[in-house]
Amino acid sequence: MPTNINGNTGIDKVQDGTVVSADIDTLDASKLTGSIAAARIANNTIDSAHIASGAVDDAHLATGITASKLTGALPAISGAALTGTVSTGKTIAMAIVFG
Repeated sequence: MPTNINGNTGIDKVQDGTVVSADIDTLDASKLTGSIAAARIANNTIDSAHIASGAVDDAHLATGITASKLTGALPAISGAALTGTVSTGKTIAMAIVFG
């Protein structure tokens, strides 16, 4: 479809594929739709200021996070999920003597 000039109101239709990046000087973000490819976001440009509070939950965390990445007070953990242990049902009492 060719470009359609509509009197004093300007262009109301542009043929698909006729506007290329070099033709665009500035573009308001509100005009953008769809997804931006991850390859186009530069490394280290997204930080905590760009992430909404509460947006990162267990489902969005990677597995294999090292302990060195954890900060702050950590909750107490239960030993109930430990594997490879044997319960004998016996209690061991120990006395420590300093002398």
